[in-house]
Amino acid sequence: MQKYPSFEDYYKMVPKDKNDTLNYNLRGFYESDPKKAMEFIKPDTHAPDRFKLPNHPTFSDESMYHNEKTTGGKWAFENGKDVFYASPFNIKSAGGADKLQKYFNEKEPNSKLIIPK
Repeated sequence: MQKYPSFEDYYKMVPKDKNDTLNYNLRGFYESDPKKAMEFIKPDTHAPDRFKLPNHPTFSDESMYHNEKTTGGKWAFENGKDVFYASPFNIKSAGGADKLQKYFNEKEPNSKLIIPK
């Protein structure tokens, strides 16, 4: 059986651009699957939405925290592109549609954001 570092030692290995514990339950991810979590520290990798917290701009219905009070958006793949259908909760959490669009422009430039009417 492979031995994995403690969460505290793992966290020290996580690149700064990926160690956002305010918006993501990194400890939960690590404890649920240390092997996948170790892969996550490599460049060009993505952690699953399952552990995104409700305040994350791309909080989705795939998160374990998605419920009637905190309804996440929905990811889809359309015409060869990732598309995020924001929920009203996403808009409110981001501080408005303009701020959510700004986040997508900066952090998700290859994804399309759909704002509800």
